[in-house]
Amino acid sequence: MRACQRSDPAPEFKLTDQDGKPFALRDLRGKVAVVTFIFTTCSDTCPLLTAKLIGVQKRLGADQSKVFFTAITVDPLNDTPPVLKKYAQAHSADLSASPS
Repeated sequence: MRACQRSDPAPEFKLTDQDGKPFALRDLRGKVAVVTFIFTTCSDTCPLLTAKLIGVQKRLGADQSKVFFTAITVDPLNDTPPVLKKYAQAHSADLSASPS
């Protein structure tokens, strides 16, 4: 396993969350963030990765509020906020966490 290395900060971005609300990288400043990229019609790696991250989210227990999990779609034309919310719910993701 490689040791974590410090890297340059990610560039600012602005997106829309599963509830249709604006979401920006600056909302996560000072927080531990786990970010992945998916698309909801993916039938191989995306569901596996989603399941792994939800497992990590659940194992955090009381510490879950210290880590913010987000999945960014690479298919925004099809993955609208309602589609993303349905995907998250179908995979039992805890959507109660908020970056603010």
